Amino acid sequence: LLTLFSMASLLVSVLGERCHTRLFVDGHFTDGECLSLLLSKIIGYAVVAGSMFFKVPQVQKIVSKRSARGVSLLSTVLEAYPALTVFAFSLRRGYPLNTFGDSFFVLLFDLIIIMLIYRYEYPNRVSVSYLITAGPRCGSPAKRTSVCHCS
Repeated sequence: LLTLFSMASLLVSVLGERCHTRLFVDGHFTDGECLSLLLSKIIGYAVVAGSMFFKVPQVQKIVSKRSARGVSLLSTVLEAYPALTVFAFSLRRGYPLNTFGDSFFVLLFDLIIIMLIYRYEYPNRVSVSYLITAGPRCGSPAKRTSVCHCS
């Protein structure tokens, strides 16, 4: 549970000492600079929070129908690539999470959808999930065993 002290600490870390004091201690809600900073942070984190859930219905429908018919593998891959690029670039540059966090969740759900497409629409092909889990274990000829199903 968030205490009043930890909530204040969170607000200071998000807004900075000056804007926290101006808005929440002094009560100057008309300070344009601090108010716009607060609103941009709220909107940024709302976008990140929304991105955690907006593909959940699509994943649920694919799993419940046990079919990814109508979901384009190419378009999902083409959506995942820029999400990966934005996420990696922003993380490397040290940008605040509220400016790029949505790209992580878009990438995560796109990878899940790609694995589901392979599972339900291409069951006889090597799936992405196989490549991620068993592929590294079967990479070298010395590691190839009947358990890995590598030939």
